Amino acid sequence: MQGIMKTEELTTVEHLPRFLEGTPAIAFTVSSDKDEHYRWL
Repeated sequence: MQGIMKTEELTTVEHLPRFLEGTPAIAFTVSSDKDEHYRWL
């Protein structure tokens, strides 16, 4: 999956709520395996 973020019109803090309304929720996980973590980096 590739996400494309267009931020040209995001120039003030007031624009953030509208930007976030159009942004789907994203879940992040953190690997507890150190080797896997460094391979990803």
